[in-house]
Amino acid sequence: MKKLLIGGIILLFLFDMFRAKAVASGKQESCSRTSFQIAVKQPVSLKDKPSTGASAVAIIPDKTILNVMERIGSWYKVCRSNSVAYTEMKTAREIYSANEAMVFAKFKNRPKTGQVMTAIGKTASGTTAKVNTYVKLYGEWRRSLNQMDAVLGYNGFSSAKREGDGATPAGIYKLGTVFGTGVKPPGVKMYYKRAGKYDYWVDDPASPDYNKWVTYSGDPKRKWRSFERMNQPLYKYGMVIEYNRNPIIKNKGSAIFLHTWKGPASKTAGCVALSETNLITLLKWFDPKQQPAIVMGTYSQLKTIQ
Repeated sequence: MKKLLIGGIILLFLFDMFRAKAVASGKQESCSRTSFQIAVKQPVSLKDKPSTGASAVAIIPDKTILNVMERIGSWYKVCRSNSVAYTEMKTAREIYSANEAMVFAKFKNRPKTGQVMTAIGKTASGTTAKVNTYVKLYGEWRRSLNQMDAVLGYNGFSSAKREGDGATPAGIYKLGTVFGTGVKPPGVKMYYKRAGKYDYWVDDPASPDYNKWVTYSGDPKRKWRSFERMNQPLYKYGMVIEYNRNPIIKNKGSAIFLHTWKGPASKTAGCVALSETNLITLLKWFDPKQQPAIVMGTYSQLKTIQ
């Protein structure tokens, strides 16, 4: 009986030791999964919870760089000395690459824009892009949604877009009307327009309706040499990219949208297309009060954009 009792105590001790190691290992692993870095702008008291009333775990000087795990409301969850802590968003700025900083600098003369979506390609001839989103909070640009994949025109990006060239126009453009073939998705804040069987987007440069949404109940083939039906599966959900819209220049390109893709290996005629799930997430994120804009192209192309 005594041997059984001693054996049980040893097993319990080994179990507790193993559990402690597992917990410690879990904490270390979770803390190592960081997304980006921030630099604090002033001496900061790190907290043990995302609350101003929480206990302080450390006081750090300004310009200290911290690894961020995630953003929780207006707080950053950070990893410092292999321990989790929290700091308020307003106390720090996010650290970006030189290319990202170059893009943000272009919005100094666009002060009303508070949301930016970027679709950046590795090469001008490539047909895929990485989509990132940023929002301006407390006077600084901050990352927002998770990165997404997108497909482009079959001729990649062009800084000199022409009608029918199969290229996605490189540049910075406003984002306009959200549209679709069904009812407005819950959570979408932008103006929404439902497409019906008589709705067309005209890409006939000879027509006064060029690069416009037109509702017409007659025979479209008699009215225009080229047009797109807005009531189609690829436009189940979409958004107008305000390219060549004000003023409209003949032959410069038309019907540039965000819309759903056929698949990750597909190509468009010049639009930016994403999976339906990611597109809906974007459409819900855009806020008309923030006057959202899209940045499209390679970093090399964007260097020349004002």
